[in-house]
Amino acid sequence: MYLQRCDRKNNAEQLIAQNVERFRIVSKATSDVIWDCDLLKCEIKWNRALKGILKHDPGLTSIDWWRQHIHPQDRKRVDLKLSSHISQGITRWTDEYRFLCGDGNYKNIFDRGFLMFDKSGNGYRMIGAMQDITERKRGEEWSKLLESVVVNTSDGVLITDAGQAPVIIYVNQAMIDMSGFSKDELIGSYPDILHGRASSQPELELLKDAVRSKNAAKVELVNYTKQGTEYFVSVSLTPVFGEDGELIRWISIQRDVTERRSYVREIELKNTRLQDISWLQSHVVRTPLARMMSLMELLEHAGADNQQLELLDLMRQSADELDGIIRKIANHD
Repeated sequence: MYLQRCDRKNNAEQLIAQNVERFRIVSKATSDVIWDCDLLKCEIKWNRALKGILKHDPGLTSIDWWRQHIHPQDRKRVDLKLSSHISQGITRWTDEYRFLCGDGNYKNIFDRGFLMFDKSGNGYRMIGAMQDITERKRGEEWSKLLESVVVNTSDGVLITDAGQAPVIIYVNQAMIDMSGFSKDELIGSYPDILHGRASSQPELELLKDAVRSKNAAKVELVNYTKQGTEYFVSVSLTPVFGEDGELIRWISIQRDVTERRSYVREIELKNTRLQDISWLQSHVVRTPLARMMSLMELLEHAGADNQQLELLDLMRQSADELDGIIRKIANHD
């Protein structure tokens, strides 16, 4: 019996030694912060990554120390979830929270642990690892921000794949409202669905050249709604490349410029009308003026006395001056 007890004790000690050795190996092999928590003593032992990642001295701390370094807005939630796992005998625990580092900054942490229970179901030990996910969180925040911009912008956003004949894979609500097509009608279609009977526009050739050369482009096009209504759009086409330099997407930002184009057309029409009126007025006025000048020439040769000739000369000077003004109006000088 004594020898059996000794063997069991030796086996247990060997198992503990193996577990400790495994813990040390894992601690050295990973960049995560490895921790070993004694739930009975309320102590946590940390590996060296605590210094490198979280800027705290490694070694032994209390559970309360760990708890107090969790962001105040996250602390209660994390504490309740962990307590629930322990009380319910759930072996695997994960959570995300902000942790105060030794330099005074918070880092986003993904924490996961494995709980060990005795035969009575009481938790006595927990081993786990903390992973710094700060950069990932920032990326997610930026993605959400950009998504919010795309979703809420008044400009139409259309994204296609990078095929030789690009197919629409995403449209925002503004694009749907602008075109009159439903999301299901646009997704999986070619962008030509928007061009209707104006599919031979020169600007479209510029876009196709940009696609072939994988370059950005900006043009103005005529699009048609599902109901066939014409509207003008300013299109900015941008290629998106992957980390390997390969083209993966095309992003098209489309702004409805119908109102501006209509305004420009109206101005151009008014200018044309003014030019017509100016031409008509100048020529209409010049006709009686030419007649007056002819009559003055006849009077000069009709034996007028010196005083009359002086008056005729003054009239001719005024007529020539008026003729010059009319010519300037006619030539838009």
